[in-house]
Amino acid sequence: GRRANDLHTAGLARELAERLAGARVINTACDRNELDLNRVGDVQARAPWFFATIEQRLREILERHARALVLFVHGWHVGQARCDLGIGATLGAATEAAARADVLTANPNFVSSELEAFRRRLAGHGVLATYGERWPAAHRNNVMRLFRRRDDGRQLSEPIRRWVFEDRVDAVQLELGVPLRWPGGLREGLLAAATSLVDGAADGPGAGARSVPPGQAGTAGDVPQGASLQAFDPQCGPEGLGLVVGAMPLSHKEIGARLQVFPGGQRMGIFTGHGRVGHGLGVPDLWFEPTPAGFDVRFDGHLLESRDAAEYFRFEQRQADAVLREATLRLRFEESSGGFGHVHGSFELGSERWEIDAGAFRNVRRTEGGTAGRFGTRILVSSDRASALRLDLGGAGECTLSRLGPQGWRETRHPGRIAEKGGGRFVVHLEDSEPLHLRLRTQTSLLRPVGPSDWVRTTFGVVHAQWESGGCGDGFYEDRRPL
Repeated sequence: GRRANDLHTAGLARELAERLAGARVINTACDRNELDLNRVGDVQARAPWFFATIEQRLREILERHARALVLFVHGWHVGQARCDLGIGATLGAATEAAARADVLTANPNFVSSELEAFRRRLAGHGVLATYGERWPAAHRNNVMRLFRRRDDGRQLSEPIRRWVFEDRVDAVQLELGVPLRWPGGLREGLLAAATSLVDGAADGPGAGARSVPPGQAGTAGDVPQGASLQAFDPQCGPEGLGLVVGAMPLSHKEIGARLQVFPGGQRMGIFTGHGRVGHGLGVPDLWFEPTPAGFDVRFDGHLLESRDAAEYFRFEQRQADAVLREATLRLRFEESSGGFGHVHGSFELGSERWEIDAGAFRNVRRTEGGTAGRFGTRILVSSDRASALRLDLGGAGECTLSRLGPQGWRETRHPGRIAEKGGGRFVVHLEDSEPLHLRLRTQTSLLRPVGPSDWVRTTFGVVHAQWESGGCGDGFYEDRRPL
């Protein structure tokens, strides 16, 4: 399977080493799929020189200084301005370090002084820093275990173990979200804050410190059910605006969230986020609030904008070339009939602004169980606030067509098939119904796992749908096919 690659991480590590006047070991040539230097097993089997290199760099430093600091710089594939500090355990606060000292990769005094000063400085730049909330660097196969205070009996490096037991080395894993790695003010803020790791300045959070949304700071309780929304407003801007937003539990402790926007043509903006289960639904930057008739959505964060959605997930260089842009979203969704309703609000992307007033679908995520849930085509289209169409065409030719009119939803089943006409145009042929013509306005394609060895290619995007006799609307198209 594929692993997320560390885009812009090597350049950031180089700048960080220069800013701190530190030695550096940077992998700029070998993909993590070929060799993962963060895994003990990979290093022992294929790159024993890596441990030897770290030993040599530390020896050179410790010949001149009483203590040494080791930073492992990794990319975290979330769109949030977040830095997760891996030191061997998940801590709610720096004050908990002393009680966990034996499993940490850093001295508790270093955690409460230099590392806490770093976290506070990051907060002043608008960055949320946590102690191992997502990536604690505690796994037995993590190379950070070289620096763990408690010996686990493995002979990975005798010199490093000796220096650790002499309390001469502190090691920290920096998991950095996309906004901290891409060129821009947040990356510069990270580099500026990093000086506290060596000078120990214990300044407090600045005026720009970010607060955690309500619910994120609570303890894990009932796992939220999740919420999602898909809406396309053809009157919004010169080419219309499409929005896909959602949050759902990943486990009993974690929540994942995503926002995709389609501002016209092949432009696409994308955000992914991660948070802890609390007393509501959301993650830092993206939050859902229930209302009597539906829910509100608010987003204050960053999107990666690609000019060609079709190539974004296919080519790593296209992701690296994406532009980091600040974005704000305010939406209110009010349900009217069976998962369909009305959404209104505003969206800002950099200096651009859209006012949204359109029909929308909620909680339209397909189940993953069974072939019917994995493969086939789904179309969600609305023409106004009161009329909509939902079509599910299975891989075996079965089709469910649901239409919303004045009397509510009406569902019929037909044998059917879809024919590609080229140039992003398709025709859905249904028995006992006229053909439905589709034109993709924006499309993207990606691979997703659906089991231990099965993969599905998903094509997704904005679509204009029209019956052969005329009339229909705009919405979203999703097609899943086995790889």
